[in-house]
Amino acid sequence: MSNKIKHIKPQHGYTLLELMITIAISAILLSIAIPSFQALIASSQLTTQTNNLLTALSLARTQAIKNNIRATLCTSNNGTNCTQTPWHDGWLIYIDSNQNNLLDPSEAITTVGQATGDLQISGNTNVANRISYRADGSLFTLVGTIRLCKATTALQENARNIIINHFGRARVTRQNLNGTCP
Repeated sequence: MSNKIKHIKPQHGYTLLELMITIAISAILLSIAIPSFQALIASSQLTTQTNNLLTALSLARTQAIKNNIRATLCTSNNGTNCTQTPWHDGWLIYIDSNQNNLLDPSEAITTVGQATGDLQISGNTNVANRISYRADGSLFTLVGTIRLCKATTALQENARNIIINHFGRARVTRQNLNGTCP
């Protein structure tokens, strides 16, 4: 037998207690971060869709002024003709060359859009299914409001209202509907 002393190398690693504390702290941090992340996603969806609809309104108004003729933004669930569907099903813009307030086969569709996600988009009586601009950029109807809403309790202000004045200009307001969409 040899009288050599064996040196025991210390083992490096984590104890079970250290791992459990790390997991507990991670769980607490995630429980705080996830609701904030959900609010960020919901707010981003509302902002994106509001901007998409504002862009469509601006384009329709610009087309009316540029072509010196009526241009219409209307609801469309198929992208080929105007339908009496909610705004979140989709929309299209066309130049109403014969001024009959209808999309005829000979009239070109300028652009088509559609909402994404689970947003609800609806217009009041004046802009329920269509918004028509005169050649000077003003509306054919009185003031109209389109509401974009997301049913979520993650946001304080879960709705955006696009208010279009008689001159055809749009502005956005925020609204708290307590997480519901009427």
